[in-house]
Amino acid sequence: MRLLLLITIGLAWAGTAFAEPACRSSRELSDLGVRLPNLAAAFAAGRVPVVIAIGSSSTEGVGATDASHAYPARLATEMRARHGLAITVLNKGIGGEVTTDMLRRFKQDVLAHRPALVIWQTGSNTALRGVDPSEHLWAVAEGLRLLAAEGIDVVLMDLQYAPRVIESPLHADIIAQLQRQADRAGAGMFHRFEIMRSWHSDGIGFKETLTNDGVHMNDWSYGCMAKLLADGLAAALERPIIPPTAMAAD
Repeated sequence: MRLLLLITIGLAWAGTAFAEPACRSSRELSDLGVRLPNLAAAFAAGRVPVVIAIGSSSTEGVGATDASHAYPARLATEMRARHGLAITVLNKGIGGEVTTDMLRRFKQDVLAHRPALVIWQTGSNTALRGVDPSEHLWAVAEGLRLLAAEGIDVVLMDLQYAPRVIESPLHADIIAQLQRQADRAGAGMFHRFEIMRSWHSDGIGFKETLTNDGVHMNDWSYGCMAKLLADGLAAALERPIIPPTAMAAD
């Protein structure tokens, strides 16, 4: 009886310890801030659009149990399951890269695929390594210029809320500069840092969202990020088109 009681208590504790927190965030934080006309046109024409996810380890999926748990794969699943929208999401993340490294790959890994949308996660390694921010800013501006020239929709993804990132004195400026770059280029912004910080404020600690290295995300946080990004993309596709005359009147 005593052994049975201990086993029962142990199973109950295990169920509690491994219970996943609820994935949620405010609609304001999930809002990408833009329409996505190229992506919307692809869906309207009945095509399955190609989406390129380019970035570093957060895109590659370091910390996930396998590639199917990285955010790009989860995003494709979320769009199909929750919004009925089929997309092809190509994972072009390479761990350890900074923004200039990613830019060098644009011709082969981005433009060659003729994507409707590019989700560009960048800035974390710039902060972690103390890279000259001017190099990062130039590379982001150049990448946005190249994508705009091809008429490709763009969503920038900023840094993760993680101890090692927060310790960098550069992280706040990098996030602010990414937002300014997005505003100037008419690109969307996925506010990963603020979303993850809101989880922390809701009592979801780093043990639930990160691996033991204090920087990389885990299966739960990649999956939640994909869900919220899918919500942001769906909302962006539903944004009304504002005629130029109405904009001029404002």
